[in-house]
Amino acid sequence: MSKFLTSVCVTLMLTIVSVFAVADGHTPRMDALELISFNLKKGKDMDDVFKHAAEMDKWIASNIDTGYMAWVMVPDTVSMRDYPMDFFWLGVAKDNATMGKNRDVWWQKGAKMQKKFDALASFEGRRTMTSMSVKPLSDKPGNGVMTVWSCEYKDGQGFAEVAAGDKAMLDYMDKVGMPGGLVRWFPGAGGPKSDTADFRNVFVSASDEERGQASDLMLAGGQQALQQAYGNAVECDQPRVWRAFHVVGKSL
Repeated sequence: MSKFLTSVCVTLMLTIVSVFAVADGHTPRMDALELISFNLKKGKDMDDVFKHAAEMDKWIASNIDTGYMAWVMVPDTVSMRDYPMDFFWLGVAKDNATMGKNRDVWWQKGAKMQKKFDALASFEGRRTMTSMSVKPLSDKPGNGVMTVWSCEYKDGQGFAEVAAGDKAMLDYMDKVGMPGGLVRWFPGAGGPKSDTADFRNVFVSASDEERGQASDLMLAGGQQALQQAYGNAVECDQPRVWRAFHVVGKSL
């Protein structure tokens, strides 16, 4: 069964890459993600988390040579009833094999660092995803604001239709000078049973001002362009906004 599931997942991702390459004219970047949820322990705050993250950055630079970056994500415009965590750790590697190798090193050498993290916050869960770059924001890591939608394909629709919509939407964004980048997260292991999303659309802004500029452009005609691009293919829920603080790594 495991060989069968692995074959299906590999085939699906190769299909996604090939379809998007045909629609957009280039092969998209595909990164491996880990999203680890935490709640702060009594007497601890986010300053403690960022201090420890600085230690993590030094430890990873000394022990992991295959490339790894991470952001601390804190809720900004989010219903806490839906997301009852204080923050989550978003780790990124260039592919799943590299992410796996990094975790092997962590389990072999990271016990002391893990104990320090355990003293700050309680582990609430980990899940994996694959991230596809649709419209890169920048090659340089930094802080940002992430607007996230959960999306499902409509009956009879799939990634080919979404890829075609991407071409139309990116053309519109370029035409009006809309700031921001776009990535798409495909679910892997560890998600809750209640999660029925086929993917997440993630709009990445460098600042609140840039996110506001994009919102104004959406109100001034972008919503119509969005509906024309994706309306027949997918349904997405209300967006949530997270603040992303870059804490680990300089490149993959």
